[in-house]
Amino acid sequence: MGMSFTCAWLKSNQPQLPLQLTANMQREGYTPCETPADRHLTLLAAEHSPWVFLLDSHTVDYPPDGSQLRKTTRKLAKALACDVLAAEVVTSDALAVVLCASAGEDVLVHNAELYNNLGFGARTGRGKAEIWQTAFCLADEQTQQLRLLWQRDDALAEHKLTNLLALLGIDHNVLDYLDAEQAPPSYSVTQLHFQAKLKPFELIDRGDAVVDFNSWTNEIVLGNNTVHTYFNTGGCSTGAAFVLVSDFFADFQGIFSPVTLEKSKDFSDRHWVTYNREIYNAQFEKTIMPDGRTAMIARFPNFVFPQGIQINCDAVQNWKAVDDTRHARSMNVRYIINSQSDVPPDTMIEIALIPLTENPQAKSFNVQLQTQQQYDDAMREQHARMGIPFPPCTPPQNMI
Repeated sequence: MGMSFTCAWLKSNQPQLPLQLTANMQREGYTPCETPADRHLTLLAAEHSPWVFLLDSHTVDYPPDGSQLRKTTRKLAKALACDVLAAEVVTSDALAVVLCASAGEDVLVHNAELYNNLGFGARTGRGKAEIWQTAFCLADEQTQQLRLLWQRDDALAEHKLTNLLALLGIDHNVLDYLDAEQAPPSYSVTQLHFQAKLKPFELIDRGDAVVDFNSWTNEIVLGNNTVHTYFNTGGCSTGAAFVLVSDFFADFQGIFSPVTLEKSKDFSDRHWVTYNREIYNAQFEKTIMPDGRTAMIARFPNFVFPQGIQINCDAVQNWKAVDDTRHARSMNVRYIINSQSDVPPDTMIEIALIPLTENPQAKSFNVQLQTQQQYDDAMREQHARMGIPFPPCTPPQNMI
């Protein structure tokens, strides 16, 4: 997977720019704060250059959307009363560049058809050279070079953007410092942090874990690696148990692989970062339920559930960022069942990932066992709160 990022350059009075940006963010409903924050603006300024590089955490994880890119660029240019150049690179394949200047507005796009024209119309983004010539004081020869550059088929979109910046007289080295911490001392770095009046999501520290089933399938396939995904909407409990309940296991002839429980250790705003994961392993043990059914349980006494996440759909403007946040905090259970005997077609298996909290009653999975039906009910309620449809209810078991 190639690089994907959104960034902008502001031709503005550098000493006043942080104050101008802060005032603009306050108009959008944000208040300045210290870290941790809901939104971060990072400014990189090079000496003797009127162009300041801007990274906005709010736009990092946006899916390709040219109309949103153009709207944001227009708003910045109007609010700051300066020329603004914005760019979006998608997996190193496609590129969109928007210029809002006193000379006019123009859009350049490259390989946009790979991503449904990046939100622009199919005939948009071919460029108006005269606007660029006026905005950047380009000589006729440079304007011709601009036309040739845009027609050229570059292997990587970020290389085309680098060459464009060099032609326009903007320091292209800043693209090497998308992580501002890597910027050399020759750049001045300013970071602004803001808190939203309505948080798109909230992390829950206190209380017992509340485990929600987050997989789109409840099918267990014999002889294949099966993965179930969960996330937490409660507090931070310690200890977990993964349980399979079925009469099928009473006379089961076969082998269970070790069960693996994974969770993310990192949370990053940048979706191209590979998440570092904690991995726990355990073996299934057979036990008998009070109702006489057979259960297989794998215990993870040292597993600590991550902070719970609660989503405020009224405050969400970027669903991809929220989904990435939730998935970055997800818990995945992986296992394989290798059966050595025929499995009846009506075999049913109930599954559950159970927090083992400090509540003595919660120590027993017999007390806290939740079926697929309960998970479906919880997911249906969450989808209803978010105003999106939920798939038809599945039976309260897994069908083999």
